[in-house]
Amino acid sequence: MGICFFSEKEKVWKKPKNGEIDKLFFNKHLQSINYNLKNKKSGAFRQILALKTIPPLPLFRHCSSIHNLLPSNPMHRFLSVLLPLAVFLIGCRGNALRQSAGKEPDPIFTDNPYYSRIDTTPLRVTDAEWKRILPPDLYAVSREKATERAFTGRYWDFTGKGTYYCAACGNALFRSDAKFASSCGWPSFFEQLRPRSVVFQDDHSHGMHRIEALCGRCGGHLGHLFDDGPPPTGKRYCMNSIALEFESMGK
Repeated sequence: MGICFFSEKEKVWKKPKNGEIDKLFFNKHLQSINYNLKNKKSGAFRQILALKTIPPLPLFRHCSSIHNLLPSNPMHRFLSVLLPLAVFLIGCRGNALRQSAGKEPDPIFTDNPYYSRIDTTPLRVTDAEWKRILPPDLYAVSREKATERAFTGRYWDFTGKGTYYCAACGNALFRSDAKFASSCGWPSFFEQLRPRSVVFQDDHSHGMHRIEALCGRCGGHLGHLFDDGPPPTGKRYCMNSIALEFESMGK
C-alpha cells in the first residue's frame, strides 16, 4: 500500500457541473476536490489525489476541452502518470518486505550427503564425519549436546504453518499444529510427528536427571522432554532452534 499526494489546477470560466468534473482532469480517480472561485470571471480548480491501494493502478485518459473549460497543464499530466507509477513501484517493494517479514527463515543448506526428507533409515555416521559436513553451531548442538541461549533461537516464537525437520539429516520431527507458545524461550511442541521421529534416553548431566530428545534417524541431540506440556499429551518437547529446519505448508 502506498500513499502519494499531488495537486492539479485548472483555470475555469465558471464552476463545472457534476458531469464535467471527470472530463476536466487528466486523472479522474479523485480522492477529494476543492473548488475556489477567485472572482466571477476566473477561478482555480484543485485536485488532491491520494492513492491508497495499489495495485491496480488508477486509470488515466487524456482530458478533452469542453464548454468554457481549458485543457490540463502538460506538467500536471506528466505528474499524474509519474507519481502514481512511483507509488506503485514503492508499494510493490513494501509488499515484498512485509511478506518477507512473516516468512519462515531460510533453511540451513550444507553439503550433506546424509540429508533426506524421505529416507527414514537410521544413520551410522561418525562424529568426525558430522563435524566435517555440519555448520559449527549445528554440530555443537546436534553432536556435542550444546544448548542455545533462551529467547535467541529463530523458531522459539515462530508461528508459521508447516513441518519441522532435523537440520542435520532431514528427518521429519514435528508439525506446526503441535507447537505451542511457551515462556521457556525455546520452541516447544506437545507431540512428535511419528512414533519414531524422536527417541529418548536418560540424561544425568549437570547433576540432574532429564529425558533427552534425539532425532530418530541420526541420533542428533534436539533438546529435552518434560511433563509440563498442554493437553492432550501433557508433554513439552523443549527443542533447540539450531537443530530444527522448517518448511512451510505451501511449498
